[in-house]
Amino acid sequence: LLVGDVMLDRYLFGDVERISPEAPIPILRIGKQEHRLGGAGSVASMAATLGAQTILAAVVGNDVEGRSVRDLLEKSEVDTQCLLTVDDRCTTVKERLLGRAQQRYPHQMMRVDREVDRPIETDQAESLLGGIARCINRVDLVLVSDYNKGVCKGDMIPRVAAMARAAGVQVIADPVKGADYRRYAQCTCITPNLVEAAAATGMTIATPQYGLEAARRLLQFGVDSAIVTLDRDGMAWADRSGAARLVSARPRQVCDITGAGDMVLAALGYALAAGADAVTAIEIANAAGGLEVERLGVVPLARDEILAELGRGTNAAGHKI
Repeated sequence: LLVGDVMLDRYLFGDVERISPEAPIPILRIGKQEHRLGGAGSVASMAATLGAQTILAAVVGNDVEGRSVRDLLEKSEVDTQCLLTVDDRCTTVKERLLGRAQQRYPHQMMRVDREVDRPIETDQAESLLGGIARCINRVDLVLVSDYNKGVCKGDMIPRVAAMARAAGVQVIADPVKGADYRRYAQCTCITPNLVEAAAATGMTIATPQYGLEAARRLLQFGVDSAIVTLDRDGMAWADRSGAARLVSARPRQVCDITGAGDMVLAALGYALAAGADAVTAIEIANAAGGLEVERLGVVPLARDEILAELGRGTNAAGHKI
């Protein structure tokens, strides 16, 4: 089950051949447009592509973009029984303008966002929670994708976590920068990136060892474990039993960091739901996140791609994974 803020990602691809006579800015001549799922939607589609039966609990507006989100979710075979359409807010849209100069590889020039980030109304939250309650006993794991766009504000996460714990189900949350991390209390695990973990702990995370210390400090927010993603340095993990681990990453040619955190959450959740231990799940998620940054935009990965990556990698002991 995926709970969080769903978005529509719109990509406008074109060529930049001249500068505007009106201002010192490039003119982008659009050649192609694509729609992809973003936020919790991308996590849901990534998990579904890996083979999970995924249910999405989220909110979209009663607009063209909301209908596009539903269509994309259905094409990804994501269950939308808990996807709520509301009239009082627009669907969150992130529009990216990508330009090529002299027919070369496209680069992101600008992003234009349309969103409403106030908390969803009380009756909408209760409707979502009712849907979650109806399906919680048949899910293996709950993922929370918090982008601070309204769904996860208030007492949504504590109530979801309480339902999950009562059902014996783990809750893995990808937190947002700047939020009060006490709202993730009772979650099994949180997965902030380096910047988010630094803001939450007040630390400067300059080395992997500092990342490991940040993971330990995050336990103060009432979670059972914490994973800090450290970009090219891999991941740092710590839990309440005192266990801790640094998982390294191999050097990569980074194309676009968009969607890397979503891929990590989807792969981690998929592995844990399938019964993997924490270290194995982190190894898999680390490999998946690395593959994602080599792609342009949000691109779900197939299991075969991750398996191939694991087959070529080595772990900290120097043995094949």
